[in-house]
Amino acid sequence: MNNRFTGLMQAFGIALGLPEPEKLARGSPFCVNDIVFCFRRQPSVSDQPLMLFVDFGPIPKANEAAVYYQILRENYLEFPTKNASYCVSSRTGNVVYARAVALDAMDVATLTTTVAKLVEQVRRWRIDNADARHTFAPRPMRRPAFVLPLQLKTSAL
Repeated sequence: MNNRFTGLMQAFGIALGLPEPEKLARGSPFCVNDIVFCFRRQPSVSDQPLMLFVDFGPIPKANEAAVYYQILRENYLEFPTKNASYCVSSRTGNVVYARAVALDAMDVATLTTTVAKLVEQVRRWRIDNADARHTFAPRPMRRPAFVLPLQLKTSAL
């Protein structure tokens, strides 16, 4: 299973034109359009070993309660159907989306489509929760290995 994960991460990195795609298999975060992503292998869960993390950004203080309500509601609706949930990073305070997916069901095209959909979802979330005191600059747990100003095609979504 580790070889499958490493191969998928390598192929995904090559497809995106990353300078060192092998770093993705080691859990290095990367940015797409100022959005931090990270993939991790979850070997303790045999049927869903690929974890996908996306940093949505900080919670605006002006509507903090509404945002917490929104992410709790989304957790209730999404966890049973997508095995996904929102959380707040204890390190950055940002909203992070975590999703477990079956590695066997993933290929480069599916992963690219998933990332493209999440880029659009984060963009909409940041617009909907905009607050003058926040710029939504990504604050990753560690410096991303790659920063990609990519425009992923979402027309087929």
